[in-house]
Amino acid sequence: MRIKTFVFLIILFFAHYQLFTQTKGLPVLDPEKLMGRLADRDILKNRLFQQEQFPSANIINAEYYKLGPGDVLILQVLPAFMNEEVLTVTPENSVIIPRIGTIDVKGKTLKELKDTINQIFINHNPQNKVYLSLYQPRLVFVTIRGNVSYPGNYYLPASYTVSTAIRFANDFIIKSEIPQQQAAAMLKILSKKYELEQNYSETGLPFSINYSERYTTVFHKDGTSEIVDIIKSETLGDYSADPYLMEGDIINVPFPNLIFPTISVLGSILNPSVIPYKNGDKLSMLVKLAKGIKENANLENIVLYTPQNPNGTKIQINENLELLSGDIELTEGSILIFGEKPLNQPSNYGSVSIKGEVKKPGVYLVENNQTRLKEVIEKAGGFSENAYLPLAKILRRNGNEISKTDPMNIVKQYFQYSDLTLDDTIRYILDIDQRKSVVSCDFESAFVKNSEKDNVLLQDGDVILVPNNPRTVYVFGQVNQPGFVEFSENKNMKWYIEKAGGFAPNARKSRARIIRGNTLVWLEGNDDVYLNAGDMVYVPRPPDIPSTVEIQNYGLIASIALTFVTVISIITNLLSR
Repeated sequence: MRIKTFVFLIILFFAHYQLFTQTKGLPVLDPEKLMGRLADRDILKNRLFQQEQFPSANIINAEYYKLGPGDVLILQVLPAFMNEEVLTVTPENSVIIPRIGTIDVKGKTLKELKDTINQIFINHNPQNKVYLSLYQPRLVFVTIRGNVSYPGNYYLPASYTVSTAIRFANDFIIKSEIPQQQAAAMLKILSKKYELEQNYSETGLPFSINYSERYTTVFHKDGTSEIVDIIKSETLGDYSADPYLMEGDIINVPFPNLIFPTISVLGSILNPSVIPYKNGDKLSMLVKLAKGIKENANLENIVLYTPQNPNGTKIQINENLELLSGDIELTEGSILIFGEKPLNQPSNYGSVSIKGEVKKPGVYLVENNQTRLKEVIEKAGGFSENAYLPLAKILRRNGNEISKTDPMNIVKQYFQYSDLTLDDTIRYILDIDQRKSVVSCDFESAFVKNSEKDNVLLQDGDVILVPNNPRTVYVFGQVNQPGFVEFSENKNMKWYIEKAGGFAPNARKSRARIIRGNTLVWLEGNDDVYLNAGDMVYVPRPPDIPSTVEIQNYGLIASIALTFVTVISIITNLLSR
């Protein structure tokens, strides 16, 4: 069976070969050369697959991509070639096509080469179908300088546009070997940006004006240059405004001028923007720059304000951001504002969840800041027999969003105007970093002592946790038998330490503390302070003193003693005269 299959493949190969060699207008290629070229092609393809790949950031537009040395192309001509051919642009800016010869590609775009090769093969045989694609773009050496995070020299694929190269030079993630100091500085910048984005979110205004997106300059190796307009390219789909990289390009990203003319699109849209103004800018570009409208956008209230008409002109636009009237050429200072529909009055009702030891746990309807704790517990059928109120608590959503780039940012903000001493600072950082989103409330006071202060008002999203009685107190640290001790009513810290075997020989008795189970607050263990089930008792040891500090202390004591002896000696000498 295997022999028959092999014979069939040999016959099939030679059938293709006969068709290949008999193609009208093309020279004959002997089998040995054909097999050699197929082997070379496979070796080249395997080598390409093993190379390190860059992210495919841009889809190539053949009309604008200019070929250069190192580009790898795939050519397939049916029925002339039975397999695709791998073509590489040579250092002389040419490609060699089997049985055709050399084609100069200097200054040619990918589309122009496609048209040239297509015409060659059609001239040989009108039945030929030509397919040419960029298989792998070449790497080019470019310099990026100016207003980017990491200016310098880069090897990047020629398929990258200038805007992609700039993003690459601003990408903190790709810089794995930057100095620690620089990394910390970049994190601070990213944290500030995150904070600005958060502050301006849902305001209808942008948090920054990016001057460089319309005024970046690219200097080409042939002495020419061009202004890159990234906004125009991304908004209008103008590929010429954001060109592909070329060998030796120098990309200069400018720092913003203090004063420059602007145009704006603001309001209830997805992309509020203020951009530099250029002659010829039109209203349609501003509309597309909005990149969509929000659900509350009022299409009956879209107004264009200009310095010439500060009262504004109503603009008709449909939901697809298409102008329903003629396009308008803008003047500097033009502002297009999308109005908002009035918001419906939000419901004052919400829901809370009760978990744990109540008779009917679950979710209950509450009126925000009107319904109190006792009312909801009553709806839940009251507490079960196992409920333990000293450990019960209410969790509440925290409105403070933690910075994703600098988690310590909130700590710095609160500490900015403090008058704490250096000793207080460490405790402050621990306290604010570990703060809990709980409501200040004592369940035992509320339900046993009828404290109105602790019968707190509830809010939508609150979670009421009622645990069961753990019936133990945990004693640890410098005691002889650390571990869980059975809870007993109206007992103080001293009693629980004795139950845990008493103080260990190296215990620092004066620093023993109670840690409340519901709040984790530390208390001094006075005789009149009783523990609850779930509390902890911690007995520390004396602090370790480094040997260097001990030597310093001994030196200080010796110095004081020497000084005292010297003073006594002087006084004695004076009195003896």
